[in-house]
Amino acid sequence: LGQAGKNSHVLSLQHECLGKYFFAMRSYAKAAEHHKKAREHALSAGYPKEDPAVINLTGQIGLALLRLGPGSHDDARRYLQEAATLTRELWELRPSRGNTLSLGSHLSNLGQLALEEGDNEKARDIAEESLALYRKLFGEDSLYLPPYYNNLGFANRQLGNYEEALRSYRRSMDLYRSTVGTRHQGYIE
Repeated sequence: LGQAGKNSHVLSLQHECLGKYFFAMRSYAKAAEHHKKAREHALSAGYPKEDPAVINLTGQIGLALLRLGPGSHDDARRYLQEAATLTRELWELRPSRGNTLSLGSHLSNLGQLALEEGDNEKARDIAEESLALYRKLFGEDSLYLPPYYNNLGFANRQLGNYEEALRSYRRSMDLYRSTVGTRHQGYIE
């Protein structure tokens, strides 16, 4: 970091790398701290908050805060909602593959937050939306879909919709089996 001087662009990239490192190490408070610094430097370098790189950092802050647990949920919601809202605006203007992936990811994280807070109907609705985005992008038999079917299944199970939950879990299992095999961790879990 010391070699970057006052170059906000370089500092942003360096803090982003540190944020990813600490997230991978499950040090979520440090990850959030570095992603916040990366976002601040990106903004001071002239990137608008609507820039995909800044939106991504916003989402990463929210995800790290989500992983910290209930005491950070309000802050996590604020960042995740901002990332999802800005990405949806981009997606509506330019429904590209990258914008679709980002929107699905931000929605999925918001759905996880809703599940953790016990708002299972909201979690189900978000899971259905993110799954629909990815099904449209990747097709019905994609290896990217099983986690989204699992999220939908879990939300439905929490709501007592056991038949729907079972359908989602089976679809996830079938997709894992046909795309990555029965030894893949996702299939085993």
